[in-house]
Amino acid sequence: MSGRRSWPPAPMPEAEPAGALMPFGEATMPPAAAYTAPELLAWERRHLFAGTWTCPGRAGELLPVGVTRRSVVAGDVPVLLTPEGALADTCRHRGH
Repeated sequence: MSGRRSWPPAPMPEAEPAGALMPFGEATMPPAAAYTAPELLAWERRHLFAGTWTCPGRAGELLPVGVTRRSVVAGDVPVLLTPEGALADTCRHRGH
């Protein structure tokens, strides 16, 4: 196994990002949809941010003094942070 992830293609027509994929000096900005399309944002949250290791920050910053746990979102997955570590904030009997 090469360690590379295999994700489904992003929900953007093939021709739209063609200018952004040109060689350096010839490339143009990605199309507006790359920044504004809700379906592309959902794809990125699932496959880029939730589909790989994500650092939400330093433990001291995430759990202020007196706080024993905190819920954050990594991509589109709720995560429960504790002093011992982090785990997916899902119900095991329904979300398995």
